[in-house]
Amino acid sequence: MMKRKRIIKYIIICFILVVVLSSCKKKEVEETLGREKLCYEFLVSQMIQQDGGIKSNYIQRSYELEWARGNEVLSESQGLGMQYFLEMRDQENYDKLLNFVKKVMNQKEGLSYRYTPNTGQAWNINALIDDLRIIDALLEGGEVFESKKYTRLAKKWSNRLYETNVRDNKLYDFYDWELEMGNEFITLCYIDLNTLSKLSEYDLRWKDVKEEAGKIVEEGYIGDHFPMFKTRYNYTTNQYEVGESINMVEASLTVLHLVEADYDAKEAVNFLRERVAQGNLYTHYSLEGEPVTEIQSTALYAICAMIASEIGDKEFYEESIAQMSKWQVLNSESKIYGAFGNESNLEVYSFDNLMALLAYRKE
Repeated sequence: MMKRKRIIKYIIICFILVVVLSSCKKKEVEETLGREKLCYEFLVSQMIQQDGGIKSNYIQRSYELEWARGNEVLSESQGLGMQYFLEMRDQENYDKLLNFVKKVMNQKEGLSYRYTPNTGQAWNINALIDDLRIIDALLEGGEVFESKKYTRLAKKWSNRLYETNVRDNKLYDFYDWELEMGNEFITLCYIDLNTLSKLSEYDLRWKDVKEEAGKIVEEGYIGDHFPMFKTRYNYTTNQYEVGESINMVEASLTVLHLVEADYDAKEAVNFLRERVAQGNLYTHYSLEGEPVTEIQSTALYAICAMIASEIGDKEFYEESIAQMSKWQVLNSESKIYGAFGNESNLEVYSFDNLMALLAYRKE
């Protein structure tokens, strides 16, 4: 009799634990969805302008030649936004961003990387990584929305990109159609191997480009003491280059591109996973693998979440999202409520918020 009571008691305790754990999990999911919704609402109401261009910054500041600011629009943001709305199956907003690209950023020679509304200037330079993102979103859009018009546009723009940013099967960062010249190097995080693979299915010329680019990325590995990747490869000197430090947003993007294309990046992933778990992943490191700043980044943790999702590491994903979520403004009285940014000075970057939204979608 006593044994039977103990068994019944044990069953009841197990049932309660299951209910409690299920409830906790439900709350975690609801919180994640709620956070994404807040960020989405901020993006749509405060960052996407009426014409479909995404502001690079929330605050309008004085013009600066080197960096886009305020209501200036970057092809980077448009591509990331298209990818997010594609994940959401939101064709209306997807088309809104695409139409801006077609009407404002699309020039005869290429996609302008930057548009300045105050002057009406669409810059005469493209950016390889941004073009590849937009082309990838068009290829995926053709399948998700079952419309060949997106696929046709992807092929058209990829053919043009090949003519401007590929020479002897080598990828180059940008092309200036006013000067009719490009640069002499490739930044490793610009090499989107997965998109290059997709393009090779439509145009075999991209297959050799992808193989050449894959070798450049793999051989840019710094070493087991600091398992990240160098910044760029210079075709003129045949040497890799780095600045004073390794930018970890760029380096982690390189890792993401590798795992998306099924390349081996195990050591790099382990490095990121360990530091995410410790909550001390910083934006810049020396070549010896030591942090040279204490600055952390929404986008960096978001990219880690996407890497974790790609390799199916749930714990790594949840830890990355938890670290990323620390930077979201949850003060409902704030002007930037729901955004990932700095509440004290209202500094909000479209890149951070778009990367965070994409990370939420990868759960």
